[in-house]
Amino acid sequence: MVAQTDREINQGKACLTRMEGLCYRSFDEWCEGFSRPVAKGGIMGRMVKWALGLVIILCLGAFQAAAQETSLGGDWWVGLAGGDRGGGALTLGVPAAGVFEVSGNLLTLGSGEPFKIADGQALRMDFKGKITGNLLLQDLLDNDIGELEVTGGGTDKRFTKLRVNGNVTLYGSPPVSVRIRGERMPESAPVLTGRTIMEGRVSGPGIRSRTLDLSVAEEDELEFPFFVITGGGSVLVDGMDQDVTLMGIFVRTPSRASFPKTNIFGWGEASDAAMGAGPLVGNLRKPATDIPELSCKVRGNRNFRLWARLDEPVSPIIAVTPDSIDFGTVNVGDSLQRAFTVTNIGAGTLDGDATADGDGFSVVGGSPYSLSAGQSAIVTIEFTPPAAGVFNGTVSFTGGGGTTRSVTGTGE
Repeated sequence: MVAQTDREINQGKACLTRMEGLCYRSFDEWCEGFSRPVAKGGIMGRMVKWALGLVIILCLGAFQAAAQETSLGGDWWVGLAGGDRGGGALTLGVPAAGVFEVSGNLLTLGSGEPFKIADGQALRMDFKGKITGNLLLQDLLDNDIGELEVTGGGTDKRFTKLRVNGNVTLYGSPPVSVRIRGERMPESAPVLTGRTIMEGRVSGPGIRSRTLDLSVAEEDELEFPFFVITGGGSVLVDGMDQDVTLMGIFVRTPSRASFPKTNIFGWGEASDAAMGAGPLVGNLRKPATDIPELSCKVRGNRNFRLWARLDEPVSPIIAVTPDSIDFGTVNVGDSLQRAFTVTNIGAGTLDGDATADGDGFSVVGGSPYSLSAGQSAIVTIEFTPPAAGVFNGTVSFTGGGGTTRSVTGTGE
C-alpha cells in the first residue's frame, strides 16, 4: 500500500466533510443541505432548491423519452425507389452487439414476382446508427436469386421511420441502386379490395373492352401489403373478339393515412399473346364514394391499361358504431358499461378483437369476434374512474381493415 502524507490525509478528511451533505433521507433535506451554504433559510436557498428540482425533472423527462426510443426491431412496411421500384414487408430483430436479424418479402418491377430474404440473414448497426451489410435473396421456393447490399441508412430518433440505401443484384443482371423507405406496419389500413362485375375496362393500341370481370384480393400466403388481380372477359384485340384471362400480383407502398391513394408495383399478364405480360404500375384509391378503384398500366407486348371500380366486396370489411362513447360522470370506485356494435359489411369471415387504451377503460365483453358477412357483435366497454377528473381513451378494433373509436368519461 502506498503511504499517505499528512497533507493527503487532511485533504481526504476535508473531502469527506464536504460530502456529508450528500447523505440525506429525502430530496427536500438534500436541497436544504445544498442551499444552506448559499443562504441559510433565505430566498437564495429556495431558488437553488427550485433550480435543482427543475434540473432533475428535465433529466427524468429525457430519461423517459430515451426509454421509449427502444429499438428498430419489429415489423416494417417498406417501399423501394431509385433504379428499381417496389415494396414489401420486413421484420427486423432487436440489435444485439450491433447485429440484428432481417426477414421478410419484397416485390420489384425488376424481379417480376415476390422474393424473400433468406433465413438467418443479418445486418450491422454501428455506434452512429448506420446500417450496413449483405442479404441473400431467394425466390419463394428457396432458390438463391441474388443479393441486397446495404450501404447505409438508419432510423429516425423515434424509431418510426426507416431508410436504407443499397444495391440489388439479381443473378444474371447488373446491380441496381435502390432506396428503401419504411414505416411501422399499421394496426389498421383501409380496405382496398373488391370486385367489379362486367364493368371493368381495358384499353391500349388495338385493345378495347368495357365489360371485364375483375377482382383485387389480398394474397393468401404473403398477405398485406401483397395483392392479386384476377378476372377477364371479352376483349376486342386488333378487331377480333377474344376471350382473355387477366392475372397479376402487386405490392402496395406506404402512404399517409389521410391520403386516399396508394401506389402499386408488380407484374401483370394476359392470356392473349398480343397483349402479353410485363411490369405493372398504378394506384389503388378510395375516393369520396368510399368504393376502391384500381387504375394501372401493364407494359407487356403492348402497353394496356386496366380500370375497375371495386364495388362488390371480396373480403371482410369492419364497421363500428357509434363513432364515440361518452360515459358521462361516474363516482370514483364505481363502474359503468357501454357498448360498440361491430359489423362485417364485407364478404368472408371477419376475425378480430378489441383492446382499450386509456386509464379507467377496459373491454369486458364481445372480444374476440368472428363474424360472417352481415353478422354483428356487441363489444362492451367498462369505465371505472381511478380518480376525480376527465379521462380519455381509444378502443382499437382489428380485422377487416381495422378502426379505432374514442371514449371519454369523468370521475367524481
